[in-house]
Amino acid sequence: TMGRYKLVQEPQYIETLTCGMYHSCNSYEVVDSYTHLPTYTVTELSSICFRCACLCNCPPSQRPYESRIYDGKGNLIVACDRPCRFSCLCICRPKVILKNSEEEVVGRIVNPCPPFAC
Repeated sequence: TMGRYKLVQEPQYIETLTCGMYHSCNSYEVVDSYTHLPTYTVTELSSICFRCACLCNCPPSQRPYESRIYDGKGNLIVACDRPCRFSCLCICRPKVILKNSEEEVVGRIVNPCPPFAC
């Protein structure tokens, strides 16, 4: 819960039954707590190959990840893309690139170095 908004994920029964060995693209709704209407939808587009093949070899923060955030009418708000990066302590930290509906870069989110690592 984020104050007025609540993040809701549809249950992934196949993922649960296979103990996490099968991963489907996750989808979330950001719901207004007062009106109970969906305000935004977040859809993961990451390939199943990256979610499963990297499962044992690659920490989650280094796996590639791609998602889209849509408003309540289905219009694209922002595209999020985190390329695969091998990071070691403070070197080459994971970065998410944010793009608008015209594919223009509008921002970046960098995973900071943990204070105990350097």
